[in-house]
Amino acid sequence: MIRTTVGRLLVAVGLAFAGSPATANERNDPGLPSNVDSVVSASNLDHTLRVVVLSGGFEHISSRVYFQWLVPDRESEWGSRLVASVLVQEVSGGMLSVGQPQLKSDGAGFRVVLETTDSHTLRNETFRFSTGPPGFYRVAK
Repeated sequence: MIRTTVGRLLVAVGLAFAGSPATANERNDPGLPSNVDSVVSASNLDHTLRVVVLSGGFEHISSRVYFQWLVPDRESEWGSRLVASVLVQEVSGGMLSVGQPQLKSDGAGFRVVLETTDSHTLRNETFRFSTGPPGFYRVAK
């Protein structure tokens, strides 16, 4: 009986002094949009390529994909800075849902593979891309 009462008292005291959880703004956390589905990055000697997949929708999920190029920057709080960001038109804005990107270094650029599903027909399709200097990519065969 005494142990139970002491235990309850300790829990009550702990809860009384426990603050509410900090919000993202209170932690100086930039946060991420809730529709970020995946982010994959890889680096070579020149830059880092980041592939960002944003997905949303209710009955039919659709995705937008961005290729982003970052370069080292010692003066930046994060150690790098964004130099180019491009919406990948071939898979964005329609009814394609994009899975986890696959990213591989390929010389001065990268190879990106995106597996997609059409949310209306459920047809799967694979898209392959090659990236070049910041801001440039092409559909690969």
